[in-house]
Amino acid sequence: MWEQSVTERDHSVGPRPTAPRKRDPKDKADRLMHAAIDLMDELGYPHTTIHEICRRAGVSIGTFYAQFDSKAELIARAATADEALTFSAADLREPLRIEATIEEFLGGPRGRLWRTWREAVLSEPTLAEREEDLAREVRARLVAAITEARRAAGITGSPADSAGLAWLIFGMVREALRHGPGRPEDVAPLLAHAIWRLVMEAGPAPDRRTVAGARP
Repeated sequence: MWEQSVTERDHSVGPRPTAPRKRDPKDKADRLMHAAIDLMDELGYPHTTIHEICRRAGVSIGTFYAQFDSKAELIARAATADEALTFSAADLREPLRIEATIEEFLGGPRGRLWRTWREAVLSEPTLAEREEDLAREVRARLVAAITEARRAAGITGSPADSAGLAWLIFGMVREALRHGPGRPEDVAPLLAHAIWRLVMEAGPAPDRRTVAGARP
């Protein structure tokens, strides 16, 4: 009888309240980064304030500083987390796959991020070293993909050839990125065909010192 009355009383008061779930700090960091990239794309890096970023993300100033030391650190972390301009060896053997990667990069969110990053580097001298590190990582991924693609196609060459091609491709895509999104569907086929011919045609690649615009 006692057990029954307790059961009835429990049902009468409804389910027990549950403690609110704590939001993952990573979620807040992601919201801040997405909001910042949107605003910087609209207003430009120098004109985007931390207050505006927080308002767009729906968080407090205190939350911002719990995640990042500064606006520069925010954009650097976003750029570091993104594997921009990633071609696989299989991509480099198919012009249409190269084209799809370039079109998505130039016209999509990643292109917006990297245009913002370039603007931030020009505005914040402290980011120069991070820019060099990121450029080195991108080129290293390109070297690995180029080497594998050429080996699979039976093209002989030295590691220096792949490194030179990586410098050239990196410079070509970054130059296209510098001119803004424009019409990626027009730029991508031309750029993709040029990259495919460079990678898949036998012979040494040009010396990186002769490649215009290839400096990090």
